[in-house]
Amino acid sequence: MKNTLLGSLYLILASSIWGGMYVVVKVVVAVIPPLELVWLRYLIAILTLLLIGFVTKQKWRIEKRFIWIIVAIGIIGNAISIVAQETGTMLSTAQMGAIITASTPAFMVIFARLILKESLNIKKGISVCLATIGVILIVGIGDINLSSTLGGVSLVIAALTWALMSVLVKRIPSNYSQIVVTTYSII
Repeated sequence: MKNTLLGSLYLILASSIWGGMYVVVKVVVAVIPPLELVWLRYLIAILTLLLIGFVTKQKWRIEKRFIWIIVAIGIIGNAISIVAQETGTMLSTAQMGAIITASTPAFMVIFARLILKESLNIKKGISVCLATIGVILIVGIGDINLSSTLGGVSLVIAALTWALMSVLVKRIPSNYSQIVVTTYSII
């Protein structure tokens, strides 16, 4: 019971940070353009990950056959997705950003089926359909100006690419440290 409560608290904290990030990005992109903001975020991230990696004595060696997957993870998830997410948030609203990118798990189900050959049962299929309908109902598809439309498209690209990156990460064996894989993908 204690683990369930602790896990729930961690999920609430993660959701709060994740949702609040859109509000912060909306304010910051008014001053710092999205591409520069991504560079600043990853500069801080790489320094932090390298410090943690060296302090915890991570094994930095990666087999050659996994290097291209890590490069793909970096380009798709850490470059395209984050730039698209911040651009979309700049062009639309923080609420739209949070709602559209919340569809990422639905896209993950589809990519897991295509790439990892995971089964797609009726429960997962219904979940994907309901998530899609929910985003359309909340965001809407009418009376949106050009900026919001471009922002929405950018946010959908962000959700798609983040989902693809999340599935590609599963192609890396679990014996590799997440800190090492994340550090290399950012580089």
